[in-house]
Amino acid sequence: MSIRFFRQWNWEFDFGVDQLPSGVQISKTHAVGFYDRWDHIYRVEIRSNGEARAGDKNENTVVDVYDYFCARDGRILQKRSIDEHGVVQLIVDFEYSGSDVTEIAWWPDSNVCKQIRRSLPN
Repeated sequence: MSIRFFRQWNWEFDFGVDQLPSGVQISKTHAVGFYDRWDHIYRVEIRSNGEARAGDKNENTVVDVYDYFCARDGRILQKRSIDEHGVVQLIVDFEYSGSDVTEIAWWPDSNVCKQIRRSLPN
């Protein structure tokens, strides 16, 4: 398993923006990507240093958490947005067809579903 730090995380397209080299000062807001032994993403935490929520004693506050579930080849099958209490706020399922992917989003609280289809990046 490995951990990588990024300036930010692009949740819409699931990649870290500007990976930070080890030993460099981490900015106030950054993303931490957790990768499994096959180098597939399984969790991202968006953190904000010094902007703790009320009652938080931790200066490195986790602001947003996303869990990823990948196929053996690394394609993302599902991602979930998790709130600060560990409750799933959003589930997005991925269906691949040739050079396209269909993303089906479900918000459990409101039972709303939405779907988009887009071309995969080259």
